[in-house]
Amino acid sequence: MLVLAVLMLASSYSFAQEALVGVKAKRDSTLQELAYKPDKDYSFQVGDTIVIPYAVKHYLTGEEPSGWVYLVRHTIQQIGGKRFPNGILVGGIYSWIGPDDAYLVGTPAPKAEGTGETKPEVKEEKKQPLKPAPKGEGKVTPAEEKTQPAEEKKQEVKPEEGQTVIPVIPVVPDKTETTEPTDPKRKPAQRVTPEEQQPAKEGKEEVKEEEVKPAEEEKQEEAVEEEKEAKADEVTEPTDTVKYGQVDRFTIGLRGGMATYLQSTTHNTKPAIGGDVLLDLQYAHYWQTKQDHLLGLLVGVSAGFAQGGLKNELNDTYTKYNPDDASEKVIYTVTADKVKEDNREIQLEIPIMFSYIFNSRFFLNVGPRLMLPVYTPYTQNFKNPNIDAYFEDWGVHVQNELATGKLTDTQYKGKSANKMNLNILLGLELGYEWTLKNKNSLGLGVYANYDLYNTFKQTTQDKSLVDVAPAVPTTVDVNAASEIYTKRMGYLDAGLKIAYHFNWWKK
Repeated sequence: MLVLAVLMLASSYSFAQEALVGVKAKRDSTLQELAYKPDKDYSFQVGDTIVIPYAVKHYLTGEEPSGWVYLVRHTIQQIGGKRFPNGILVGGIYSWIGPDDAYLVGTPAPKAEGTGETKPEVKEEKKQPLKPAPKGEGKVTPAEEKTQPAEEKKQEVKPEEGQTVIPVIPVVPDKTETTEPTDPKRKPAQRVTPEEQQPAKEGKEEVKEEEVKPAEEEKQEEAVEEEKEAKADEVTEPTDTVKYGQVDRFTIGLRGGMATYLQSTTHNTKPAIGGDVLLDLQYAHYWQTKQDHLLGLLVGVSAGFAQGGLKNELNDTYTKYNPDDASEKVIYTVTADKVKEDNREIQLEIPIMFSYIFNSRFFLNVGPRLMLPVYTPYTQNFKNPNIDAYFEDWGVHVQNELATGKLTDTQYKGKSANKMNLNILLGLELGYEWTLKNKNSLGLGVYANYDLYNTFKQTTQDKSLVDVAPAVPTTVDVNAASEIYTKRMGYLDAGLKIAYHFNWWKK
């Protein structure tokens, strides 16, 4: 009994399958004859009736069509849009397909009024019939086949001249196939009545206005909103590639490194290398070149501290006369194991430089700097100083006595005697900068400044570093080494610089 029941179920299923395939074959064969691929020169127009073949697996938006969309007559609602210039907007389902994804059904729509354009004639020999539907798709149940009106089954479609048309047998769509798409914004395809399936005669075709129901109006509004959202989601040009014409920049920088006063001295005195630290406040304006480089002019003010100095051994001999007795001559010899002078200054700089920023973000700043020493203190240290006073008339040597001269303190402080009121430096800065998310930038580089001109005045060279008087009580004056031994003075510094740039871009 169980075997007999299984055989009866299999026989019933086979019969139902054959019935479904038969009905679907009729529908497919009808549309295969009516739908054709138009000539390559033909351009689809609004109002054309088209069919979407099974070969179309995706809309232009990337979504997959539902099964009920295939082999159903659709009307073209719009040709081309912002997102799809060559696309076709299918009425009813409000989805975009390509021109190669549509087959034409019936007579093409008439030309639009006022355009003066005409439709090219469709050549019969270039019509490509629609491919047969894949096996098993679009099946219709036998019960639905019986529900079709007898009048619709007997109705025939009048062929055009030179075209063979198989009678159209409208099929009541399967309820499972005609359910609304899962996408709430997509409108289902509209079924056409047998009268609408009749090809219109040449010269007598009438365009019927569709009566839009409230529900359809809402779906149309949803479709418009969907298109607006799609436009809003379109990718715009990234902000980092937006072209700017000019840039205003304010910079806060800190630099520091080696510094020396480039002193040319006598008595075998050697310059001592020191260092400097300065705070830079700068403003620059840039113009963008055709190669996306930035060319600008940079000005500002810098304030900081610099230090240098001298070091040498002391061996001075000079002659003094007693102011009370001009005939009394005293020859002084002053020696020391080591003399070291540290010169310091608080200085201001005013840069006026040209700036160039490459599109690779490397930068180069070059130009003059005006450097002005504001305060120039110094300290001077002696080790093992010795003062020998020789009275030539008496033939007597007196060493380190208050009556003849004695250094009681080996460290002296004072204000540097150099008169370096102004320096003109040639400045150079180069390095790399990183653009931050807020459009500002962080720069790291090196700098160097070299003295081209200064107002230093050489003082007389007839003084000693240690100056004593033969009178009692004896006074001992200690002069700055930079005043006595320096013949020329300049300035040189070099080091690293880090800066933060506030950028205001102008299109």
